[in-house]
Amino acid sequence: MILEKKCKIELHSMSPKARSKPCWAGKMAFSNRRVMAVLRIIFADQLSQSITSLENIDHAQDTLLLCEVKEEATHVPHHPKKLAFLFSAMRHFAAELEARGARVRYVKLDDPNNVGSLTGEIKRAVAELSVVR
Repeated sequence: MILEKKCKIELHSMSPKARSKPCWAGKMAFSNRRVMAVLRIIFADQLSQSITSLENIDHAQDTLLLCEVKEEATHVPHHPKKLAFLFSAMRHFAAELEARGARVRYVKLDDPNNVGSLTGEIKRAVAELSVVR
């Protein structure tokens, strides 16, 4: 039902030529149209199943992003034990989300591809995952 609504909305915004190619038919058989992928960012202070970012999540299309980045860990002085506790809580929450069927992209602080900033990690995820919002 949700996919059908997304396709109908897409059809209204397309050119007449593109509109002539059906994006769904019968049992939601899709042609070459992609369903919209969404990147949902979860910050370190939002480690709860009740946050609004997790409402109406589409496990097949949405990706949850959690990042350990140097910029966030150093902009306010924290005790090293507090940072270790925070990163541990983030990793456990990510594992819990994956166990519930969510697609999680978790970037560890020591990941060789970690760019060191939250905005940089968001840009990298958008580029690699081809998300639309």
